[in-house]
Amino acid sequence: MGEQSGDFFRRLSSGPPRQWGAGARKILLLRERYATEALDAALGHAARFGALRFEDVQRVLEAVPVYERVLEGGEHGAFVRPPS
Repeated sequence: MGEQSGDFFRRLSSGPPRQWGAGARKILLLRERYATEALDAALGHAARFGALRFEDVQRVLEAVPVYERVLEGGEHGAFVRPPS
């Protein structure tokens, strides 16, 4: 997926597999509903705050209107909002 996703999954997988395996599978299934860039940005945001559960990632994705891409030339991981 992306660099931020890699960081998220490295942190997540530091514990016993039975504690993170099901959540990781659910997070990967979010790729069917969200653009890869949006999911990567959400995983990066969640990892920075230590929010490593599926529910945390889903909450980040639902908290802001997420669109198909990340701001070009903007802050890495910034979410795109529609123009007013």
